[in-house]
Amino acid sequence: MDFLSKPILTAKDNLLLEKIKRKISGFQNFNIFTHKNPDGDAIGSILALCQILAAKGKTARTFIFDSADERFSFFPNFEKIKIARKPELLDNALIIYVDCSSPARTGFEENSFADKEGIAIDHHLVSEQEDPNVIKIINSAASSTAEVIFDMATQLNWPMDVETSTCLLGGLLADTGSFQHSNTSPKSFRIVSLLIKKGVNLKKTAEQLFKKREFDGSLKIWGKVLSRVSVDAQTKMAFSYVSQDDLKKYNSNEDELSGLINLLAGIPESRFSLLLIETKFGKVRGSMRSELYKGVDVAKIAQAFGGGGHKLAAGFEVEGKIKDKEKEIKEKIAEELLKQ
Repeated sequence: MDFLSKPILTAKDNLLLEKIKRKISGFQNFNIFTHKNPDGDAIGSILALCQILAAKGKTARTFIFDSADERFSFFPNFEKIKIARKPELLDNALIIYVDCSSPARTGFEENSFADKEGIAIDHHLVSEQEDPNVIKIINSAASSTAEVIFDMATQLNWPMDVETSTCLLGGLLADTGSFQHSNTSPKSFRIVSLLIKKGVNLKKTAEQLFKKREFDGSLKIWGKVLSRVSVDAQTKMAFSYVSQDDLKKYNSNEDELSGLINLLAGIPESRFSLLLIETKFGKVRGSMRSELYKGVDVAKIAQAFGGGGHKLAAGFEVEGKIKDKEKEIKEKIAEELLKQ
């Protein structure tokens, strides 16, 4: 076996894997959660894990707090994801957090998880209070949580059929931007080759992730957002926003905004980008992006708002409306930028 096919888990992680293996063996039921506004890696990873557990004779449910983008409906068993603000949990179940590492990221009330045993599988480094009831395996060297799950499955001899492999491939493609983002590594390509050997259709999966989009309302809302783009002379931040009024006017939704933030990040004179989206739940969601050579760690900025993510892709959420919060957010970002 060459080094590219070996898991990128550390010796410490290997000890954690043994703990996780024993923990999973002790439960029949599992409640699986991911973060709010889940991306392709989050969706693919929770579905892959659910299918792995089912193949091991376990019972698992997957939960999302708000909504799941219909772009991801091609994932096998997508329809089984339960979207509800008050989840109907399986009794006597182990909780698994995927692509996040704490209840706070899920959107659900944290008292729903109080004193419950859990496992967290992630690739984001986020400063959070340790929970003695949760075993965390976090590999920031991985391109995606899907990659972490693939390594775990390989090392623990978990079953991976075509459906599971499709979910893992979709998650990896989503977080690497189809191998265009800087988190892509030789290991990423090696994993994809192994997934293809299991029968996954790379071309079809990539097309469904990145090309399948209805443009009835999307083009109009994209045009509106792009018409508002500005680049701050001091911070070099490319900025735009979307209000709830915009979404209603163009008969659009938040899912159709996917990809816009990456477009803003590509503006030559900018160092990083921020897109504020007003949610229907009375909050403002901020998505941030940068590029490796521009030298801005957007994850550190997002953490100042209680958010998190990667150095080049991060997000946060605050209470209120854009008209009331825009100035405050921009000022805080400028302060955080001075610390870098």
